[in-house]
Order: sequence, then C-alpha cells, then structure tokens
Amino acid sequence: MQIFIDFAHGQELSKALGALEEEDKAVAEEYIDFLLTNELAFYCSSLEEYNSFPAIDTSWDDAASITNAVFEIDDPNNITHILKSISDLYIPCVQLIIHFSIDNLEVFSKQIKMFNDVSNKTLQILFRNHGEFSIGDLLAFSAAHPKIELMIAFGSKENLWQETNNTSIILSTQNDYGSDYCGIVQAAYFNFKLSHYTESLAHNTCLNRKISIDTKGNIKNCPSMKESFGHISNTTLAEAIEKSSFKNYWNITKDQVSVCRDCEFRHICTDCRAYLDNPDDPYSKPLKCGYNPYTCEWEEWSTHPMKRQAIQHYQLNFLNA
Repeated sequence: MQIFIDFAHGQELSKALGALEEEDKAVAEEYIDFLLTNELAFYCSSLEEYNSFPAIDTSWDDAASITNAVFEIDDPNNITHILKSISDLYIPCVQLIIHFSIDNLEVFSKQIKMFNDVSNKTLQILFRNHGEFSIGDLLAFSAAHPKIELMIAFGSKENLWQETNNTSIILSTQNDYGSDYCGIVQAAYFNFKLSHYTESLAHNTCLNRKISIDTKGNIKNCPSMKESFGHISNTTLAEAIEKSSFKNYWNITKDQVSVCRDCEFRHICTDCRAYLDNPDDPYSKPLKCGYNPYTCEWEEWSTHPMKRQAIQHYQLNFLNA
C-alpha cells in the first residue's frame, strides 16, 4: 500500500524517506512517530485522498491600519492626551504601561473608564503593585471593565496567574518592567496562533502595524526605539504612520534576520528590532535572545561575552549588576 504524508509534499512516504541520509531518515521517522502517536497527523492511502486536503491559506491581513498600540504613562493627566491622539483610529489592542502609582482601584477605575468611548477592542494594563492588590482585587476590577484582557501587577509579593472570562490576571515578583526590559526572547513567550504564524511569514511580528507613545509623549514604533515621528501635542497617530520611515521595520521577517533564519522557532517567536546583537545592522539577531539554533541550547544572554559590546552600546549594564 502506498502511504502519503504532507511533509513529503505528496510523494510516496517510502520514496521521501529513501532520499534522506540514514541519520536524517532516523530523525524524520522519529518525528512521524511523534505526530501519529499524538494524533497530530495521519496517513493518506492515496494521492487522491492527499489532494482532498487543500493547503492552509498563509496570507495575512487586517482591516486595521494599526493593530496594536503601546502607551507608557507616568502621569494620569496624560490619559486625555492619549485618548485624543487615537480618536481617529481603530486600534484593536491597546496596551497601557502605567508608571504612576496606583494605590486606589476606585480612582484608577475612573481613569480606565475613559477608554469606554474609544473604539479599541481590548486593553492590556501593566503596572507596579504599590497597593499590594490580590488576584481577587484585580479580577473584580477587570470584571467592571470588559475591555481588559490582561493585567500584570509587577512588584507583587508572589507569582500567581489566573484566567477567567477571557481575562488573564498575573501577579509577578519582577520589579522592573520599563522599556529597557522589553524584547526578551523566551520559550514562554512563543505564540502558536495561526494568525501569528501567517503574519510572521511576511511581516515583523513585533513592529508590524504597531505604534507607541513614550512617557515624554513621543510617537514611536515602540517605546524602546530611539526615532520619534512626532509628539502627541502636535501630531496625530494617523499622521505619524504616514511618515516615510515609520514602516521601515514592518516587513523585516525572521527569514531575513541573521541566525534567526536558521532557527526552528522563528515563526512562533517575536522579533525585537530595538536591541540587536549588532546595533549597526537592522537585520541582526535580537540582543536579548540566548538561544543557539545550531546547538539547540539556551544560554543566559545578559552574561554572554559576545553580547557585552552591544549591552554597553544600549547602556543595559545594570542588567548584570
């Protein structure tokens, strides 16, 4: 009986395996056994049966000109300026990185309610847990604000995670969460959604259709990047994204990035362009990645001797303090 499997692209399996070196053949057979055992794949007994399963559409697009926005806020009074700047855009996901003290959830609730009149779909809120709020406190808070899909309370006394009604609440003992700490690559951050995979094939999964406003009101690709495309006091987000260089990073894919293009995780990973192994090369590997695809090993990136010069360039020496 002829057996066909998709990885062989419609070839008879025995012929596909026969074309491999013995070592590669053993690895391929191990993969096939894993897929079949875990019911992640199945055999087709004929080419006709194989052809009845069309290939997945790998194209990606979105109706929104900006799909996600990150706003760093160190003064609650700046919320009104941010709301005004996004009033003429539909942005599905808005992330608020709060740097002012939240000691009273009732007061903070009034500030977050201001987003009810904005057309965004979801809110993500990152803040320092000065008020020592519990998981229960934040669950009750998020229940009163249906747009919230994620809350991360840094500087908490314990690490806890709970999800309810499509909202994730996370308590983290990590104290620092500013822009200097973004761009870290970890397996825990891998995204297995089909939309992420298809976007990664033609676009940068961190910066594509992304916009941000830092604590000083500068409009950027992300808070960690240096280049500003205007200030919210005199530039709208719609005007900023039309500037010639704003979209320079949108279409840099992992298949173009050195080292990453050889990584088996490249299409489920994110891709930071703010911190690079070689700051002078826009296609350099992310600085804050410690994975070596050639040895399949993870190392601590912040202490790697080959990254020392780049760490000094970005003034991230405090990470090793």
